Amino acid sequence: MSTAKAPTLVPNPQPVSRPVYFFDVPEQMAGITKIKSVGVHELTVQEEKEVNERAKNTVGMTMVFEMARAALCEVDGKPVSLSDGTTDVAWVEMGAPMRELVAAAAGQVNTPPQGALDAFLKSRQVRVR
Repeated sequence: MSTAKAPTLVPNPQPVSRPVYFFDVPEQMAGITKIKSVGVHELTVQEEKEVNERAKNTVGMTMVFEMARAALCEVDGKPVSLSDGTTDVAWVEMGAPMRELVAAAAGQVNTPPQGALDAFLKSRQVRVR
């Protein structure tokens, strides 16, 4: 029996840099929200863990919205953050239709491209060790 310990992941909640994906709010949303653009980023391991904890290990809309809130990092060129409450202010003020758009953007950014899952699963091999 091996006594070697499995490596421990040490999450870095605030990486030095990471890509931010920007989305322009469609013109037809003008009467619904004043927001013109949002920025979302990929979630870190720590952020994924916190999302799961805030969603109380549930699935469905609670998880989707918690993921979107964690991924939202900019509104109309201004940074927002869960740590200082600015995300919560923006989240309430943007209204339900805009929250749906942000959730869709966060889902797209944090999900493998279409076809990647099928390709990944088709690559399955069996080896006896």
